Amino acid sequence: MMLHANAKVKIKLATEDGEDCGYLKVTGHNNLDPFVSHVSEADATVLVLEQVKHADDAFYYRIADSTLYIDFSRTNDLLCAFRVELPVSLSSACAWKLTENNELEVIYLGRSPTNVFISPACNARQEERTAHDKNLVFCNYIGSGTVKPYKVQLIAQ
Repeated sequence: MMLHANAKVKIKLATEDGEDCGYLKVTGHNNLDPFVSHVSEADATVLVLEQVKHADDAFYYRIADSTLYIDFSRTNDLLCAFRVELPVSLSSACAWKLTENNELEVIYLGRSPTNVFISPACNARQEERTAHDKNLVFCNYIGSGTVKPYKVQLIAQ
């Protein structure tokens, strides 16, 4: 799929080995509500791509019909909805770039620290959170040895 501003997409997830992990869904409509995997396409969250200035291949992912964006908690790495009241380019919300390896990589403050969508249980903090919901999605540094990045497919809507 050719990415462009204002495209509406759903995110399909798979493991590095190609195991289907369903679609991505935000669990509510509030600031900091988490995202989960393993939902059906019908229940998946529709996202609208918003172009990052001066970056043809990076986008903010806004939840359709809202002021919420995909972001991640800097304290626990949990992928979550983040409410933006300012123009998104002036906020601390992350932008995302789809890599050649089909991973969604963070673009934060104009830099790419190689943080990507990952399956849970990479560290004790994540294991504690997933005790209540094993389908939570995290974002973590790909350089650490235990990270299991999700492969991402963007499905046009």
